[in-house]
Amino acid sequence: TDESTFSTASFRNRLWVTRKASEEYHPDCIDQTFASGYKTRIVWGTFCGTLKLDLVFIPGKTNLNSVLYVQKVMEPYLILF
Repeated sequence: TDESTFSTASFRNRLWVTRKASEEYHPDCIDQTFASGYKTRIVWGTFCGTLKLDLVFIPGKTNLNSVLYVQKVMEPYLILF
C-alpha cells in the first residue's frame, strides 16, 4: 500500500527577483501576497500481484493521522483485500 499527495500548483511561472542585500525590503523587490487557489489531495492505493483496489481519495483538508488512516482506509478497504 502507499499514499501520495497531489497538488494543482504550478511553479513554472514563478517570478524571481535579483537584488542586493540592502534592498531586501524595498517595495520593488517584494511580491504582493495572494491566495494561490491551488488544491492538494491525498490519494491511497494498493496492489498485490495482479490484484488491486480502486484509489481512495481522502477528503480535502483532512489531517490524516493514524486513527483516521485506520478508519478511512484500513477498515473499509484494506481488510476486504
